[in-house]
Amino acid sequence: MTERFIGSYSAPNWSEDGRQLVFNTKRELPEALAIYDASTQKIRYLKPDLLGVGRPQWVEHGAAIMVTGHARNGPAGLYRVDALTGDARLFRSGRDLETTFEGVWSRDGKFHYNRFGDWRRGLFRLDIASGERRILYVPPPGFNMGLENLAISPDGRTLAFQIRNQAAGTSSLMLIPAEGGVAKPLFTVQDPQKFLYGSFTWTTDSQSVLISSSRVVGNPRGEERVSELWLAPVNGSAPRKIEFPGMGVMCLRLNPDGKTIAFHSRIYKSQIWVLEKFL
Repeated sequence: MTERFIGSYSAPNWSEDGRQLVFNTKRELPEALAIYDASTQKIRYLKPDLLGVGRPQWVEHGAAIMVTGHARNGPAGLYRVDALTGDARLFRSGRDLETTFEGVWSRDGKFHYNRFGDWRRGLFRLDIASGERRILYVPPPGFNMGLENLAISPDGRTLAFQIRNQAAGTSSLMLIPAEGGVAKPLFTVQDPQKFLYGSFTWTTDSQSVLISSSRVVGNPRGEERVSELWLAPVNGSAPRKIEFPGMGVMCLRLNPDGKTIAFHSRIYKSQIWVLEKFL
């Protein structure tokens, strides 16, 4: 998206019409939001009056952006940011929501899906109008839901999430009806392959999930990864591997055009520079 300030941007999300891409910028503190316009290829910045702005998502058909963060004199939680002015107001505190994870929203904005701060309590759906909370899934003993991988299908019918079997060393993409029901595995990887943050994104017809699985490459600190991309049909057909350059893929997002993906690639590198004759 930009060759300036490499490493300063993360967590992209497309607008509903696919014309804008919002993402975090750490180019300056406190963190801000960057919005890329696909038609002009220009970036504008929003600087909400918040201490920390994380994991943005478009809501209200592009009128606003929901972020994690906390106000200077307010609680941590989810904040609604006006997409034009950058004005921020509290949507739900982490205490009221019982989590500070970002979760996902239904396209019509009526429901919010998230997992509890104590992920052992599982996934829930929150009815925004009534405040009713419905528990959708509780992981069995020995299974970890510690990574925030949630993706709601475009038709609003199915929620994708991740669980990890600690003893077996496997991670599974699970599908569950958005109104609740039986959760079923769609795609499973074995260590050293893992799902990183934001590993799932739905195709526009809600019939397949595009998946990123990653493994550590040549770095004992586990900071450099190479990802594989797979397209898994929800009807049970065999997943198909997508040819892709060798790089780490996090926060994978498919544009509503069905042809363009956005992601951030996290590779940690250090350099030592010497500046001579500066005095």
